[in-house]
Amino acid sequence: MTLIIGSGYLGQRLKNFFPNSISTNLPTDVKGDEIAFDLRETSISKLPDAEQLIITCSIEFLGPRATSVAEVLKQRYPKIILISSASSFIVDTPNSEINESTPLKDSTRVEAESHFSSFATILYCGLLWDQETRNPQKWLASSRIKNGNKLINFTNADTLPAICNHIFEHPQIPPGAYICTDSPAQTWQVLATKYHISLPSDTVDKRSKKLLSDKLKSFIPKKFFTSPF
Repeated sequence: MTLIIGSGYLGQRLKNFFPNSISTNLPTDVKGDEIAFDLRETSISKLPDAEQLIITCSIEFLGPRATSVAEVLKQRYPKIILISSASSFIVDTPNSEINESTPLKDSTRVEAESHFSSFATILYCGLLWDQETRNPQKWLASSRIKNGNKLINFTNADTLPAICNHIFEHPQIPPGAYICTDSPAQTWQVLATKYHISLPSDTVDKRSKKLLSDKLKSFIPKKFFTSPF
């Protein structure tokens, strides 16, 4: 069985992908067959046993508890994947190339996740997208994107579950940090041009970066790293 902590946007897609799975939700939001669970205060003993665990929610709020929570989860679940964000990497200059050797920020989220790095797979993802609710074409059409010069790195939310499954099925993939993005970084304007949309151009800041997924690609089939964008 696959246990998924978090029933939000990504959690639901993971649950749909894994046929034998169960997910948790906050006690105030639990629906259907979800388990009421709050990682901040509910005892780990309330979680069911499972062969593999995926954590989709940020664990930065754990604070000093992160050490003990990580140790308990390590003992209870043989395979663990932690979904994180590539925004955790330090970008010294705009448009820098970022890989797993790039230093991470000094933040509560990074500190909490560090306790998992020796035994769990941590996927640092680009901007999550899909064809319906988080469609980049819709973002462009709605004028949400303010700078066409900014580099963007996408991660397909519907492909990510298959990547997690591949990691679970291949124990030779070592634990640790992996950058996960669909395709090479591109500017928003390059993408907008495909839809005959023109964007304002401005100087980019350190949020503009180029993610490199070479390490993950060395273990994962190329078919998972294609994007229509």
